Amino acid sequence: MCSTGRKTVWNRQGGTGFPSSCCIQWYCSGFVCGGEVFHSHRGFETELGHVSINCKGLQCSCGNRGCLEMYASSYVVREKLKKITGLNLSYADYFKIHDRPEVEDILEEMIQDISAGLVSIINMLQPEMIVLGYDGIDWPEDYVKKLEILINDRKIAQDGWNIPVKKAYFGKQAQLVGAAALVVNSIFKGELQFFV
Repeated sequence: MCSTGRKTVWNRQGGTGFPSSCCIQWYCSGFVCGGEVFHSHRGFETELGHVSINCKGLQCSCGNRGCLEMYASSYVVREKLKKITGLNLSYADYFKIHDRPEVEDILEEMIQDISAGLVSIINMLQPEMIVLGYDGIDWPEDYVKKLEILINDRKIAQDGWNIPVKKAYFGKQAQLVGAAALVVNSIFKGELQFFV
């Protein structure tokens, strides 16, 4: 979803969602603060995929070493699973055979890696919630819960506030709905005009 409409990916009981949340996809992430997607002074959004989880790790195309996406992107995880099982399944279908020890080991490693990257982001930005998008939608709820437990156990602020981890409200359609909402929002703000 990179640059489109993260504000609309989670909706709670008709509301607009949490005022401060972090939307996670394996190649990028976005931070919503005060109802707006955060951008740096150069216009860039936050990039969880390029948080290093191993300073001596694999060389990434961004120039850094050990970037999270080198270990835990859905593409990388799927390739590991394909190699170890000999099966050519979709990312989602591997979760259906997670009871196989070799599959569970790789999925557990993925959760550990993602939690390491997320905790770094959480300690810097202190979001109220983590929203999983894209292939995170395919995760069974026990994996979502496992990630939630890990990040809350490891975050610096142990103040009794647990950061919930949720799947995007619109599922795999979150990108499309988010893009549409971004356009509509721009119209209502007067930033985009239509001439009839």
